[in-house]
Amino acid sequence: MEDPFTRFAIECGLSVSAEAVYYAPYDIAESPWEAEQVYLVTVTTDSPTPARALQLVFTVATDLDDDGGDTDDAGMSVPQVRDVLWWLAADAWLIEHASRDLHVWAAQQGLDTGSGAVRRRFDILLRQAVRLADMLGETDYARLVELHRREATGRQSGSTAHGA
Repeated sequence: MEDPFTRFAIECGLSVSAEAVYYAPYDIAESPWEAEQVYLVTVTTDSPTPARALQLVFTVATDLDDDGGDTDDAGMSVPQVRDVLWWLAADAWLIEHASRDLHVWAAQQGLDTGSGAVRRRFDILLRQAVRLADMLGETDYARLVELHRREATGRQSGSTAHGA
């Protein structure tokens, strides 16, 4: 059975590329078997939308002994289309579920809006959601958010992305 996020990517002409990147600061004493690998992930579309690409940093656990899944030349797990779209959709769903309102979003997360870190996180996620909607168009954006909502809640029907 084909994964719905992978099918969505195919239907929307989305491509995902991931480049392993160095990150700093890091714990020099940390074992490479316990470290996480960071990727710069780029999601692109073949449609002629103004926002043709979206980038994010994606972290995966290092599993040098893993025999399954796609790996890079160093044996590191590589972020898959499904994983990237799932997280983008999850973040977008949280933003839309809060009607794009910082105070509602923070309350739903149990966070204090008085914190600069909380406001920055919300602003980043909101910009990401807006960029994703610009790239996909409102209809496909709503479809992606609904895919996540259905998977996360186990329900097959429901409301649209805004106010899901």
